[in-house]
Amino acid sequence: MQLPRRLRVLAKHLAYGGVGGGRDGERVVAWLRVQPGMRVADIGSGFGEFAMRFAAAVGREGMVYAVDTDADLRAEVEAAARRRGLAGTVQPVSASPDDARLPEPVDLVFLSSSFHHIPDRERYFGRLRGRLRPGARVAVLEGRPGCLTGWFGHSTEPEAVRATMEAAGFRRLEREDIVRWASLQTFAPLDEAGVGPATAAPTSPLS
Repeated sequence: MQLPRRLRVLAKHLAYGGVGGGRDGERVVAWLRVQPGMRVADIGSGFGEFAMRFAAAVGREGMVYAVDTDADLRAEVEAAARRRGLAGTVQPVSASPDDARLPEPVDLVFLSSSFHHIPDRERYFGRLRGRLRPGARVAVLEGRPGCLTGWFGHSTEPEAVRATMEAAGFRRLEREDIVRWASLQTFAPLDEAGVGPATAAPTSPLS
């Protein structure tokens, strides 16, 4: 028997709500240097905290695709975007476990605490390469084993993330540990000629 929607949403809030809030969210979006007009895909967007931050950064000329397999969470994101006047900038996308189903190529793909949920990661990211604009990046924010999330399997070693992405046809651009107990890495397609590591904005990791 399925729980009523309000109880389902409450349970999901308790399980993983709040990701992207507070100063950590500010640091991450600033470090990624999101610019007006960009197309961003937030994969595993949850309740949309990061999606809303990206929307503020890309402005009305940009677009944020809040990608999730969970219909309850997509509905929450849609409602939050309406409340904040961002309905024209944030678009929920119904994904499948093996395909983000992006409606157009994007400049930035972002995953926060979602990487470990993808079943066949090498195939998933290999397919995703076809939905990237020239110069696009994939950013992975993932818990490190040894912290609380690691005890429940909700984490991945940073070098394991890198190995998976390289096997899928990417190379690492940057890595910065600006969120406690997590790693943040960016990647670009190997066939992206002339793309080199960008210079990160100065950041104090945990101040």
